Amino acid sequence: MTTRQEKTGAPPGGAQNVGSRRRTQTKDALMPDEPPKALGLAIPIVAALLIVLLVTLRLVEYQDGVPINLTLKASDSLGRAYGEAYLPQGQAATVRAEQIVDIDLGAYPGGGRRLQAKVGEITTFDTHSFYRVRVDLPPDFALGSLAGATPGAVQVQATILTQKENLLDKLFGAFRHLSRDV
Repeated sequence: MTTRQEKTGAPPGGAQNVGSRRRTQTKDALMPDEPPKALGLAIPIVAALLIVLLVTLRLVEYQDGVPINLTLKASDSLGRAYGEAYLPQGQAATVRAEQIVDIDLGAYPGGGRRLQAKVGEITTFDTHSFYRVRVDLPPDFALGSLAGATPGAVQVQATILTQKENLLDKLFGAFRHLSRDV
């Protein structure tokens, strides 16, 4: 038979291991008695910076766009200037009527720097998988107002703004789509 001291958990001296008597706490050599004051200040500062970052990512808006080479033409049957561009099927899939087109007139000194117009219509073109995009220019825009422009059609760079979303959705939107597919 075993003695009381040989049993597992029995303290030396024969006393029972019950009651208010607890094992004495030993000091951990790696952990000081109190955490450093800098750590106590750093935790709220880091939390505040993370909150500011999340709010900023939520408020900043990002606009996707389709870059195009736009040809500005003098007038249509209604007597207004318009523009047209030809897009491949992949880019034309994101373009819709009434979307804003940001036109850069920087190459022409008399035109100002930027002009905003709207997509009028999107139609199929004779060439397979190309689409014709018609851009309705503002009624007060005159093609002759561009200094240095040759008579007839004028080539400019433009961007069709297709989608507006906040930066948080742009960065982490892929994870949302992954969770829906599961």
